[in-house]
Amino acid sequence: MLTVLLVALTVLWTSARHEASHALAVWLQGGVIEDMALLPGIHPEAGFYFGYVIHTGNTTWLVDAAPYLEDLALLLSILLLTRMQLDWGRYRTAVLYFGVIPPLVNLIYGYQGGFWRPATDVADLVAVLPPPLFHLYFVAAIGLAIYLLRWLRRIRHAPPQPA
Repeated sequence: MLTVLLVALTVLWTSARHEASHALAVWLQGGVIEDMALLPGIHPEAGFYFGYVIHTGNTTWLVDAAPYLEDLALLLSILLLTRMQLDWGRYRTAVLYFGVIPPLVNLIYGYQGGFWRPATDVADLVAVLPPPLFHLYFVAAIGLAIYLLRWLRRIRHAPPQPA
């Protein structure tokens, strides 16, 4: 039951974080947010959605990239924290479900969807960014998330350190 709750909270956290990143980028660029849904739902015309931000104003590709830039920032922050002597046994589950899995899922879902689903933020990025930079970014960010997953798994199986 706890696992189901953690998965549900992770999906909600991932969706809210993704859309809030778009909204923050719009706001920072002087755009106007017309409508926003941070959590999944069903739209009468569009059907199921994880979330959306409808905005106006003169914004750049950074609005589309914001969730993926935030994913990398979160993963790099966790990577820096791994270099600190923390009681990882205490924080491991929270870091896993709210710090590593959401960016990994967001990056993989967005990356693969950008090739076959039109009108997505990643499809828009594919159209404006140089292909080598685009692919390198997603592959490196996904690789970092996988590295952190493996690191967290390794500390789970490590013997406790003496205090």
